[in-house]
Amino acid sequence: PCLTKTLGVPVTYCWSPALAPKSVDWPENIDICGFFFRDAPKYQPEPALEQFLASGPPLIYIGFSSIVIDDPDKLTVTILDAVRAIGTRAIVSRGWSKLGGDSAGDDQVFFLGDYPHEWLFQHITAVIHHRGAGTTACGLLNAKPSTIGNMVHAGGAGPDPIPFKALNNSNLAEAILFCLTPEASAAA
Repeated sequence: PCLTKTLGVPVTYCWSPALAPKSVDWPENIDICGFFFRDAPKYQPEPALEQFLASGPPLIYIGFSSIVIDDPDKLTVTILDAVRAIGTRAIVSRGWSKLGGDSAGDDQVFFLGDYPHEWLFQHITAVIHHRGAGTTACGLLNAKPSTIGNMVHAGGAGPDPIPFKALNNSNLAEAILFCLTPEASAAA
């Protein structure tokens, strides 16, 4: 037997029970408490970001955060091709892989350095990301459809997940379009 079970050590899972409820066969010492959220930090966006947000229709967020991508230039091209193919606007987080290189972007894409999700996700329509728990939680807290994983998809708030090795501009564009539907927004 498991020592945690034998000793009755409390176990708390920090995800939403709406995504994955506690199983009826779990012992009493296991609980699901929901996501943890920090207080929103004080943040003043750079003027270029404020101007980009105000300069056109609603936009999406794309970010891979702390994931180190083997070929960030190739991923940047995939992202740009998908965004342009469907005619949407996007904020792309540079993340640890420095997506976008030295580019500032253009009228359709803005490459962003450090920022708090708590602030940014109030200004976007969908979250395309790397499956990080914090990003997932903040996206759902802000009722934003997300391209991420099976549980979000099962709830209708996102498309089928795309394995990274299978990611291309076509399936990324399709996933973004799904996230922009009224049905995905309502489910989020």
